[in-house]
Formats: sequence, structure tokens, C-alpha cells
Amino acid sequence: MQLSYQGKSGDAVPVHGGFTMTLSISGPDALTRQLRSSNALLALQDFRVEGNGRRTVPEAKDTETAVRMLFERAQVNGTFNSRPFRFGFDQAAPPSDETQDQLEKICWALGMGGRSYKLASDGQYTTGDANADAHGEALAVVIDAAVRLPAGTVQPGHEWTSDWVGVRKQKDSGATFRYHQVARLERLENGSTPTARISFVTTAKLEFPPERGPAREETMLEGRGVVVLDLATGLPASTESSGTITTQLKAAGLKLVRVITSKYEAR
Repeated sequence: MQLSYQGKSGDAVPVHGGFTMTLSISGPDALTRQLRSSNALLALQDFRVEGNGRRTVPEAKDTETAVRMLFERAQVNGTFNSRPFRFGFDQAAPPSDETQDQLEKICWALGMGGRSYKLASDGQYTTGDANADAHGEALAVVIDAAVRLPAGTVQPGHEWTSDWVGVRKQKDSGATFRYHQVARLERLENGSTPTARISFVTTAKLEFPPERGPAREETMLEGRGVVVLDLATGLPASTESSGTITTQLKAAGLKLVRVITSKYEAR
């Protein structure tokens, strides 16, 4: 069996799912409070996004497929500055420009901003967020369950490994993630819709250019998941993933841990 991603331009299917993230910060109390207050996103201790919408293929070439998932309705709930919150959103009724609630605006972007990425036929992944840095790319790799595919034919039980360097860089240092992945074809299903179930484990480390000297930041990623590839459409029928991204700011004595889960299903 030769596994390959290959969408068809203009294809669209209903989709349901979402993702969660929990952010914990440990270290000196004063620095922890300062860090939380410096950025509203860091004051989000946890959140969950869940909704219904459509997955579309805006563009498909022989070697690359663009994928876009956009919710029509979504729920976003979590904890912000130790206080619980809950929002319900409809794509047809965005917050007005006059809305002063910063949390509502953040949650609208999280819930209704959707997912956007490109997949090469062999699974090479590129996040569609033009503003993403290396950390944002790593989050997207987990959320979108990015898995590389083998070059040759495989049968159930076959494993393969992939190594690659991330495309996105940290703006201040030029650091990029170096990824390592072990994937396995678990089984083939020959029902009304033939599918391939692929499991994977992904690890990564943020690496700094040599001229930057000893890094004051150490960031590691550990993730795993399952992709059920629809062999008829060449796109995932479902994805489920989880991961932890741990950052240690050595000079400040701070540690940030982001725990992510994600699940999407085309219907």
C-alpha cells in the first residue's frame, strides 16, 4: 500500500471537533505574575474550543494540498486570570468593532479563526498562519496531527521514521525546531470508505543558531496521535492528538508547560 495525501480542489465536507490547551507557569512568584499580566494569552490558564463547520480544499496541486477548516458555530470555555468563562459564537454574528472585552476577542479568534495548513503528498506540513513563529508552528504540528508518510509501500505493522527542521523561526533568535517522528501503519479498513489508521509519536527540540551562543531557553515537544486517512479522498477522515511543549527560561528560573489535545472528524 502506497500512502499519500492528495486532495481535490474545491472539495468540502462537514467537520466537527476542536482542541484544548492548559498553560502552567512555575518559578518566582513576582516573575510569574509579571509574565501572566504582560500578555493576555498567558493569562489564559486553560481553554477548550469545540464546534461544527466545514473542511474545504481551497487549492490542490499534484504535490501539495491546502486545507482549511472553519467553524460555523463554536463554544469556547476555560479559565482566565483564575476566573471561569464561556462563550458561544456564530460565524454570521461576530463581535462588533466596538466590543471592549479583550477576552471575547481572543476567544473569537481561537474559536472562529479556524485551522489552515498545507500538506505535501508525503505529509510535509506547513502551517497556514503567516504570523506563526517556531513556537506557534510546534503548537500547530500537535493540533493538526501532522504525520509524515513513507516513501515506499507499506503493510499493516510497518514503522518508519522521519526527521525534519521546522520552517518557522523565532523572531529574536532565529531558532527553529528539529523534529523526529516514528509512525506506524496500524491497520487498513476496506469498508464503504477504505481507510488507513496511522499512529505516530513526535518529539522536537528548539535549536539556536551557533552564533547565538549558549541558549538561555530550552524548549522540548513530546506528542502523539492517530490519523485515519481516507484512501479515496487522500485526506484525513479523523485526527486525534495530544502533546506537551515545555519551555525553561533558565536565566529567569521560569518554566512554562503547555498541554494540548486535539480531535477533528470529517462527517
